[in-house]
Formats: sequence, structure tokens, C-alpha cells
Amino acid sequence: MEKRTFDRHNHEARIVCGYINTNEYCQAKLLNYCEGGLYFESEIAFKPKTSIYIRIEKFSQETFESPLHDGFRTTTLGEVKWCREISGTEFYKFGVGIKYYEPY
Repeated sequence: MEKRTFDRHNHEARIVCGYINTNEYCQAKLLNYCEGGLYFESEIAFKPKTSIYIRIEKFSQETFESPLHDGFRTTTLGEVKWCREISGTEFYKFGVGIKYYEPY
């Protein structure tokens, strides 16, 4: 059983993310978020405990009119909590869990 502080909300969007104060960034796909953080799939791996910048680029057509909940941010900074290799996708090879920096 999962121990979550906040309810998770499924919401797909195209994002841009990268390490803070560098030119290293990539496009990725946001899949869900909550008040404390978010989950996305990326073409590159991000190192745990590092700080990254995340910006929404475009909402998917299916979720464009979905209601937004507490924790949805169009631009944010967060800490990489974990990064795992995933299979079964053509483009995105890593699943990444992010914890928002306070305040959230």
C-alpha cells in the first residue's frame, strides 16, 4: 500500500526540464502531479538529489479541459527524488519523481 501525503492527479502535458543554471535540458512528458511534486517520463536520466527546472510547454488534447487541482504548476523548481529506467515506451526511457521546493 502506498503511503502518500497528497492525492495524485493524472494529467498529461509536454514539459521542458533541465538542471538549474546549466544549458542541459530536454523535452519530457508529465503524467501526474500532487501538492508535493510530480512524475514525468524523460529521454535522459536525472541524478537524484539534484535541483531541476520544469516548465509546461503544451497540454495534451485529452487533458486540456480537465480540472486542475492543488499542486499544478506551469513553472517550478524541484528536487529529483528518484529516477528509474522504464521499458515499454518508444521515446522516453526514464521515469522521474520530483519533490517541489517549498512553498507548495
